[in-house]
Amino acid sequence: MFTICSSLITQVFEHETVSKSTTTRQLRDKVYGKKAVPFFPFADEAVAAYKAEGKISTHITHKATIHTLRDYVQSENLMFQDITPEFWLSMKDI
Repeated sequence: MFTICSSLITQVFEHETVSKSTTTRQLRDKVYGKKAVPFFPFADEAVAAYKAEGKISTHITHKATIHTLRDYVQSENLMFQDITPEFWLSMKDI
């Protein structure tokens, strides 16, 4: 039992050290191993649904926002878990 607790404490400490900002949910997910969920496939599907429903203005607005987000992160690997208040604040100057 002590070994498991020690291992979990080490993992949490490493996570806090790397990320500098940690929520209780992130700690729980780190300890229990929650699979990361990609954001862009979900967002692309939602935008396509707006277009299919004839909500063209919403489609255009959200598509532009997602495009800006892709440019900012310069990766397709943005996970829902990465989208934190600190992440949004880091984007305030774009």
